[in-house]
Amino acid sequence: MRFLFWLAVLVGICALPLSSQSAEYPNFNGTWVLQAKNVSEVYTFDHNAIRMHVVQRINDAGGQRTIEFAGGVDGLPHRSTVDGDSLTFRAQWFGDSLIWETRREHAGTTFYNRRIMKLAGHDEIRALRTRILPAPEASWDEVWLRQAGQ
Repeated sequence: MRFLFWLAVLVGICALPLSSQSAEYPNFNGTWVLQAKNVSEVYTFDHNAIRMHVVQRINDAGGQRTIEFAGGVDGLPHRSTVDGDSLTFRAQWFGDSLIWETRREHAGTTFYNRRIMKLAGHDEIRALRTRILPAPEASWDEVWLRQAGQ
């Protein structure tokens, strides 16, 4: 069921004429802190309309780690290696939202996440996060606040 929903979303995105997309994109640049209990996630974004660089600093049940990757904001997969693991990054604009996903192979397990991010003012990001793998698939809302001084 979710597959058909996301297929419809992707078809809709592909069918949009270029003129319907805004000439300027929201600015997610800076360091953002996830507002959550029992987990620490701090992401730094450096992007423009066509390229994005992400540094994820995570401390959760899986341990403490830093994951860094970059790629075009063009809807195409961009492959890299992170700490010996295969990582695929894909990002694209959808109006004033940024849709990005990562798929990482680590220790025999596939981690596949998608986020749809939208600015809510200058200092807040609202995101819908979907964990596709490992199963079961789940979605939840996230709130990210810009780190002070940014």
